[in-house]
Amino acid sequence: MLSQSNKEKDVYEAILNGADGYLLKPSTVHQIKDGIRSVIKGGSPLDADVASYILKTIKTTRAKDPSTNSLSKRELETLALVAEGLSKKEIAEQLGIRPTTVVTHVGHIYQKLNAANAPSAVAEAYKTGLLSIEKK
Repeated sequence: MLSQSNKEKDVYEAILNGADGYLLKPSTVHQIKDGIRSVIKGGSPLDADVASYILKTIKTTRAKDPSTNSLSKRELETLALVAEGLSKKEIAEQLGIRPTTVVTHVGHIYQKLNAANAPSAVAEAYKTGLLSIEKK
């Protein structure tokens, strides 16, 4: 994408709509040629200010994204069973752990997903892609 706009909204929309790179019109002919060659080779040329905006956006989004407080493998297993509607005792039996350990895992899940209860934790997990709907 070659544009005169360095507005964050325009950059964001261009990338969402499939732009492989984003250069601004004040770029030199050499930079534009290099950018085209880069895209042909699979690269993603970015204007320095655009790259700075993207990095800032990623860092800000990541800080707000509960999925970045990644759940352990056992916590994901526990959450999947919670999503199936199993009780803590049933989860413990299925995973071969003690019910108190399930309570600990559930507490960590709530904390990491910023959830107050099981339904909100499950909803957040589906929303952020930690859990997916599987067709049986």
